[in-house]
Amino acid sequence: DKSIELFAKLLSSLENFHFINNAICKKANNEIERFYAEKCIEIVKSTKFDEKLVSSIVSGVLDRREKFDSFFDNFSEISYDQGEQSFKMIYYMFDRFNNYKMNGGERINIYNTDIRLSKKNYNIDHVNPKKADLYDYANDEDREYINSIGNLLVIPLHSNSKAQNLPIS
Repeated sequence: DKSIELFAKLLSSLENFHFINNAICKKANNEIERFYAEKCIEIVKSTKFDEKLVSSIVSGVLDRREKFDSFFDNFSEISYDQGEQSFKMIYYMFDRFNNYKMNGGERINIYNTDIRLSKKNYNIDHVNPKKADLYDYANDEDREYINSIGNLLVIPLHSNSKAQNLPIS
């Protein structure tokens, strides 16, 4: 049904906006309140939920989205050692990466709002081991990146147990 596709497109654009602006770039939620209020009035006055209405909301959200440089700088700061809120973000991102363009039965649910449930089935693992002192890293800069997002994977708990603390070979 076309209206379901439009609604999904709208929700996806809102999720992406808030992920970029609020979760990654740490912008205040109230920056978009006026826009949302205006669009709510339009929706209430509208006789139908159509492509034109959804497109106006999606384009308005895109216009208000943080610039790439800001996103890039903030995204690169995500680190394993920042605590539970960071863990939630990492599980969320890997859930979205792994399930991009997947249909219902194909999805692998990595993220759960209750972090304890995510941790029961999946681990955040380091590609290069976290215990850097056991390995001869070239310099301090290499050690600095051990906990960065680019050195992390979310993998099934049983796979992580087998890998232990061994380096990639």
